[in-house]
Amino acid sequence: MTGRPRLAWDCRRRFLESFAETVLGRDPAPLAAQLAALVASEGVINDRELDSEALERLAASEQAMLDVSDGCPVKQRLSLKPRRWPFFAHG
Repeated sequence: MTGRPRLAWDCRRRFLESFAETVLGRDPAPLAAQLAALVASEGVINDRELDSEALERLAASEQAMLDVSDGCPVKQRLSLKPRRWPFFAHG
């Protein structure tokens, strides 16, 4: 562990945003709007100035938004094993 909670929460929220767009095929606009609203409410210039607590709230909110939108929690999706990972296939 890095002992840097801000880094951990920022990675978590970036992962959720990428997962939503890439794997779930979601429009990134709602998550971007949520980030913009948090930046404004925290009175900072951009997301780089958000503290770890703000990023933790954002990650939790993004995960909740993704979990509710189709009824299949992100955590459950990540635990599903794909039948085949073509980019890792050997021979």
